[in-house]
Amino acid sequence: MCQLAKLSGGLSGYLRQEFRELELLNEITRLRWEGKLKPNVGGNTRSTLLKSYLRVYGQKHCPQHVHNHLKWGDQDPLKVDYDDDNDFVWKEVGAASSGKNHAEKDTNPRKRKWAETASGNKMDISRPAQKKQKTARIEPFRGLIWDSETQSCAYDSALTIFLNIYSLNVRKWQDTVCVNN
Repeated sequence: MCQLAKLSGGLSGYLRQEFRELELLNEITRLRWEGKLKPNVGGNTRSTLLKSYLRVYGQKHCPQHVHNHLKWGDQDPLKVDYDDDNDFVWKEVGAASSGKNHAEKDTNPRKRKWAETASGNKMDISRPAQKKQKTARIEPFRGLIWDSETQSCAYDSALTIFLNIYSLNVRKWQDTVCVNN
């Protein structure tokens, strides 16, 4: 007796089709990243991208890393039988359209910001908020100013060091030094 669950790996037809398409999209992404994707593969939407891949590489081409229950071939082909919405058009939000083509645009020598792509479009990824570092309060310099007439340099530096030790650690100074004084 034939059990359909064993043949399909326990997946329903729609779920199996979804996983197949995701595997194919993963393969397209990998090939594009490695620079091995053929030039005629492309599209603005999922179905146009998948259809162009199947047209260029062939309906029977299945990537090697696909699980056995998801593989397609002669007897079980991958079908992308849904069409995109004909009214669907990518629009650049908030940008004034200029008379120049995208290829004719001048290159912009400025450094890109973190959340911009190469074409200048803002990405929808938001940068996590950075924590503000607590800065230590900088106190003005306390000490003696060197006098060139009396040349009290050695005494000035020694007394300035003691003054800074005292002002930074008043309580310790009083507990240890004043008691011995």
